[in-house]
Amino acid sequence: MFKRLILLLTYFLPLTAPMYGQDELLINLRNHVTTLASDSFSGRGFGFPEKQMAVDYITSQYRRAGFSEINNNYVQEFFHFSGSSLIDGKNIIGLIEGSDPVLKKEYIIVGAHYDHLGWKIWGGAKTVYNGADDNASGVATIIETGKILLNRKERLKRSVLIIAFDGEEAGLIGSSAFAENLKTDSLKIKAMFSLDMVGMFGKNMGIDLNGFSSIKNGDKIVSEIARHDGIPVVTYDRRIESRTDTWSFGKINIPAFYITTGLLSPFHKPEDDSNLLDYEGMAKVVTLLSDIVTDMGNMDTIEANEHFIKKSVDPLVLTGLTFGAGTNHLTYKGIFYSAKPVIAIETGITSQIKLASNLYFQPALFYEMTGSNTEDGKIRMHSVSPRFDFLISTPADDLSKPIIFALLGGFLRYNFAVTGKGSPMSQLYSDKDAGIELGAGERYMKLQMSLVFKYGLKNISTLMNSESYNRGLSFQITKFF
Repeated sequence: MFKRLILLLTYFLPLTAPMYGQDELLINLRNHVTTLASDSFSGRGFGFPEKQMAVDYITSQYRRAGFSEINNNYVQEFFHFSGSSLIDGKNIIGLIEGSDPVLKKEYIIVGAHYDHLGWKIWGGAKTVYNGADDNASGVATIIETGKILLNRKERLKRSVLIIAFDGEEAGLIGSSAFAENLKTDSLKIKAMFSLDMVGMFGKNMGIDLNGFSSIKNGDKIVSEIARHDGIPVVTYDRRIESRTDTWSFGKINIPAFYITTGLLSPFHKPEDDSNLLDYEGMAKVVTLLSDIVTDMGNMDTIEANEHFIKKSVDPLVLTGLTFGAGTNHLTYKGIFYSAKPVIAIETGITSQIKLASNLYFQPALFYEMTGSNTEDGKIRMHSVSPRFDFLISTPADDLSKPIIFALLGGFLRYNFAVTGKGSPMSQLYSDKDAGIELGAGERYMKLQMSLVFKYGLKNISTLMNSESYNRGLSFQITKFF
């Protein structure tokens, strides 16, 4: 605790204010966003020719700030096939070299993606998706944070990479290309920050932080710095964020932290323009980020919480909500008549437990509304239904790899209400049902879609010399948390 206090006094008190004034910081942030999110940049779409304007602007700002190049170039080029097209992608990297002869060989990444959705033709007119908050705000923040860190260079032991990533909107392509190169590069990345949509500080009433548990004592370190800087933390999600560039690094066991002010701007809409952003709030994010990086850059060791990272990128247990819709009908044994189907719906909680790289156990608890068009009219059954399924899938060692699976299992039902015309329906049908489930589906990240056939094995008719069985088909969507 004493050592932490000394660090706070040594690094924060003299350094929390930028070397230039607050007014200049606000002007710079606004100018960066206004330029990158202008119509002339045509939405900075991945693979769009106009994106080169963003590359030129960001490299010019790196050069003006005084960031060093790597291999005599700010641009890391990579190539990506999209259908039959080969897209030339560009990550933009600036270096701030640390002052310690040993620790300067370790790196902290301060990153943000600069691409957005480009433009589309609607009704014969060009509609530009300027992406001011998403993510010109993040790029502006890392440039200005880099300037502060450069002014602290003599006190900063580790080196820092300021990286504007390409291709995030197309599937984390630029950050994945950088992370893939780490397998052969000698760069020793100790931590990675991603700034994505940080322009709504006031509306969000603070910032949201993700993934700081991926280093040991990370939560404590960051909460102390945020409290010192007077920055309110609205939400604190310990997991590594899967929807942005942090995921590319978490997958290879690098601690990855996400800072955002949420989805309060016109997310992925043409209205995401520079006049909507809170630049004073962005300046607070610059202060917080520069202080966190300074602290981590001077720690004796940055120790990855490998167990936590593994649970984030390849969790053993997922839990989520499922909604399903389809059809259900009764079939009768020994007679020619088969009832016509009705619309059936279901919703409930689903868990998924990973048993092996290609085997999952999936228990669930559902409310179901099933039924059938019978000879005597339409009936409806309202049920509580536990499910117990096994999924045999294509192998996957993290959530970013989609899986295709076959499903086999069983269900139970307790019919707590049966309604319809004629005699009291509850007297004609049993309150208990059971059967098997067969199906197939796909899961990508935390979204799963399944097509499931339900084959009732229990006679639910209470009449003598009568047997009836439920048959159903359901399309299910599950969103895991």
